[in-house]
Amino acid sequence: MVFFTGNWEKDSIIMYGILDKVDFYKCGRTGPIMEGIPKTGRSMMWGCSWRMPCKRYTKLPGTNLHYTKCREMNPELEEVFKEYIHLYFNDFPYTQVQMNKNFPCPPHKDGTNVGKSILVGFGDYTGGEINIEMEDGLITKDIRKKFGMVFNGSAYTHYVSPFTLNNGSNRYSLVFFNSYYNKK
Repeated sequence: MVFFTGNWEKDSIIMYGILDKVDFYKCGRTGPIMEGIPKTGRSMMWGCSWRMPCKRYTKLPGTNLHYTKCREMNPELEEVFKEYIHLYFNDFPYTQVQMNKNFPCPPHKDGTNVGKSILVGFGDYTGGEINIEMEDGLITKDIRKKFGMVFNGSAYTHYVSPFTLNNGSNRYSLVFFNSYYNKK
């Protein structure tokens, strides 16, 4: 192991430290999902994308995909994410990671996800649970410092409960998933 210890609590602190060093820049996304989001909330995609290809980002050979700005700016996260997934989620296959910092995600379904996603949270905060509207009712789970929530984000509406940051902390969450654009 290069980054983590194999102890969930210690590794949550380590992941928080890694994420705290990342520049969560203002993403260019607009639209209804971003309305009302505080300016301190940031959400960005690490991995590959089909959206807005740009000459300055690496195109993946034989595809219509390119690395995201976040992936280009943070290539070191590839090994961090691989080790983390290997340790805690049996090498769950993923093509992208949605990275959130203090982002109160409103109700939505994931438009391009295929199959299950894994959601994990880090930081010292109160609230901030994931809420998933299932056929048989609402499921609410605290994802902070606990093994991740696994669910199909394209099948169910989900959102984050209001949260309060404690002791100068941030609330980070990671969503590991596969996109159908990466399957083409």
